[in-house]
Amino acid sequence: MLRFLRRRIRDKKLLKLVWMFLRSGVMEEGTVRNTTIGTPQGGIISPLLANIYLHELDRYMERRTKRSHWKRNDNRKKGIANFLYTRYADDFVVLCCGTKHQAEAMKQELSQFLANELRLELAMDKTKVTHIQDGFTFLGFHVSSGIGSTGKIIVRVRIPGEAVKRAQAKTDIMLKAQTEMSVNSKILALNSVIRGWCQYYQYATIPIFMFKKLEYRVFWDTAHWLGKKFKLQMPEVMRRYRQGNTFGTSTTQLVLPTKYKNKRLQFRLATNPYTGNTVPEYEEVVDLDQLWTGIENRPGSLDRKEEVYRRDGGKCGICGEDVDWEGGELDHRTSRYTFRDKKEADRKKNLWIVHPECHRQKTYGQLA
Repeated sequence: MLRFLRRRIRDKKLLKLVWMFLRSGVMEEGTVRNTTIGTPQGGIISPLLANIYLHELDRYMERRTKRSHWKRNDNRKKGIANFLYTRYADDFVVLCCGTKHQAEAMKQELSQFLANELRLELAMDKTKVTHIQDGFTFLGFHVSSGIGSTGKIIVRVRIPGEAVKRAQAKTDIMLKAQTEMSVNSKILALNSVIRGWCQYYQYATIPIFMFKKLEYRVFWDTAHWLGKKFKLQMPEVMRRYRQGNTFGTSTTQLVLPTKYKNKRLQFRLATNPYTGNTVPEYEEVVDLDQLWTGIENRPGSLDRKEEVYRRDGGKCGICGEDVDWEGGELDHRTSRYTFRDKKEADRKKNLWIVHPECHRQKTYGQLA
């Protein structure tokens, strides 16, 4: 790693800082363990260092893939394989326009390069040679080729069934219990998962089929969660909370997957502010691993906020001016700590909606 960095960096202090980071060790259950290889997992610059390290693999593959259109056609005529390579973090795919034997040879060549030059081991159980018609999964998408409606061979980028099951598992966790939480907080949590998942897969080939599978599950799980929370039969749940083909309250509505339509990925170029060269500009990717299940610090507070907001007509309880729903804050008229019974403090008669600034001034005794 330091050898690669010295090719571009002359600042010895910076190189020493990176070295100290690499040798910093890890703490496990209060015990510090020294490390002699690798980068600290979860370290703040570990992903950056990994990309710098694997840039050597990019440079190696560039020598095998950088061919003119004429050279590629010439290789085909001579029976020489052409390759395409793409990498994201430590996942990469090599496409081979050639025979299976040539693809296997490239796999072996890559394994030797990683072992000899980078001292890395290719995970053979995860590295497979497969025909493009059978397809492969990369970054959560299943890529394959087939015959299109025009009779020509096209590439299809589909949503794998496993991806739908993982999304369903997340919504299942959110809707199995926690009936003491607000309807609004639960809907907001579901919306965050559905929005992130659907925006990620909007660029797949005809995603509507998989979106419908997730939607069916979310719709009925939400209906049953509402029934358990309020001890209602299904017809009554539909009467109270159904809004068209979804559920909602006066302030929040469940966004279902079919609202998100298929998009064509737009590949744009933007100027790199540091080098002046053009670099790809990609869509923002939502982190699907950050799961908020709708748990509130004070269960039911978001529903109480909605009731108080409607009761007060959207007016700030301190200054009397209009306050928007999202920006308004639920506050206790009389401080909560003065109540022996906290349930009494949280009753609607002791609550009002206020502006954040009014709330701050009240808290610090700055009101006139």
